[in-house]
Amino acid sequence: MHKCACDFTSIVEKDQTTVSRHLKVLFEADIVDFEKNGRNRIYRIKNEQVREMLLNCGVEKLECCCKEC
Repeated sequence: MHKCACDFTSIVEKDQTTVSRHLKVLFEADIVDFEKNGRNRIYRIKNEQVREMLLNCGVEKLECCCKEC
């Protein structure tokens, strides 16, 4: 599961800047990793237990906002 920061804005009802800040914290905690794709950072969950928990909550149903995902 790879998602851009902008994919999470609608589900958490926060702006992209806020979501990006939180993703940075998750990156620093070694929970997520990212790769750059142009101007976008495409995030993936590194921790399998966290990934499973989020999948069980329906995160995989998020639609990608940009064609790079």
